[in-house]
Amino acid sequence: MKMFQGLLKSRFYSKCKSDLKVTRTRIEIIKKRKNAIQKYFKNDIVDLLRNGFDLNAYDRVEGLIHEIEKSSCYEFIDRYCQHISDNLSAIDKQRECPNDCREAVSSLMYAAARFADLPELRQLRTLFSERYGRSLDPYVEKQFAEKANAEMPSKDVKLRLLEEIASESGLDWSPKPLQNKLFNKTNEFNNRDAELPPVKDISVDIVGAFADAKDEGRDDDRKPLMYRSNRPPYTKPRNGGDELCEKARRAVKSVRTRGRDSLLDQTSSSESDEKDKARQSSRALSLPPDKSSGAAETSPTHVRSVSCEANVHVGGGHVHPRLPDYDDVVARLGSIRGKSSR
Repeated sequence: MKMFQGLLKSRFYSKCKSDLKVTRTRIEIIKKRKNAIQKYFKNDIVDLLRNGFDLNAYDRVEGLIHEIEKSSCYEFIDRYCQHISDNLSAIDKQRECPNDCREAVSSLMYAAARFADLPELRQLRTLFSERYGRSLDPYVEKQFAEKANAEMPSKDVKLRLLEEIASESGLDWSPKPLQNKLFNKTNEFNNRDAELPPVKDISVDIVGAFADAKDEGRDDDRKPLMYRSNRPPYTKPRNGGDELCEKARRAVKSVRTRGRDSLLDQTSSSESDEKDKARQSSRALSLPPDKSSGAAETSPTHVRSVSCEANVHVGGGHVHPRLPDYDDVVARLGSIRGKSSR
């Protein structure tokens, strides 16, 4: 009969029932582990207090408080799951959430984003969000929210817990010596901070520097022209700053252009000098050796031989080496005419 009743239930009912059951099973396992961790912390703190290491025990008690707060959160979640499971039939039948279940449903949806070791809570949040939307957000239990977002415990809470642990273990321990140590330690830190030099306000210095520069500029304007200071071209004066900056850019650009042109001229002149030297050397090799010099100079390299020597005309003009002399031609023609007349 129960099997048939389970088949007739809705998907929402069956899914919530299984997720709530798995969540409570996980919480039981987590609570056992948390209890073991708390027991270890307490034993460690008792040993430290017994041996006189009060400051170390004071530091360890913060971890114990964190574990206690987490364990209480899991107890809250377990109680919410139990309450929803008991009233799940009424929740399934009604379209709106019952008044006595709003706090439990809203708190479970709130815990889904803060307890990653309970993945079934995210599935329950999806089911409840599809059914109710965000209408249950204001009904989260405040005590559970405070424990889920617990801050660092205060000194009084730590000392009170240390005193409780010491009394449970039968130790004759008083928190007053530890309080004096903590008070002296706090005063030491405060005195150290008081000895440090005050932090200098940079904004005040910057404003003062601008004010001084402004006053200096005004004084400079009042001076005669010959006694005024020459401002660099990259500073922007009060009037005509854009024109001055443009002139400075043009001056820099002209200097760069002149430097580049001079470099190109030097390069071109050096190249032309090299070409002239090469041309002169090739021309010297092609010319015949000078006969006016005494002994012919021997050259280690091969010198091109000249097939004919240049003849110089009597009148001083240059004549092609293959053309005959004009006077010889005239004399030959005269002799030929004389023979023919005979």
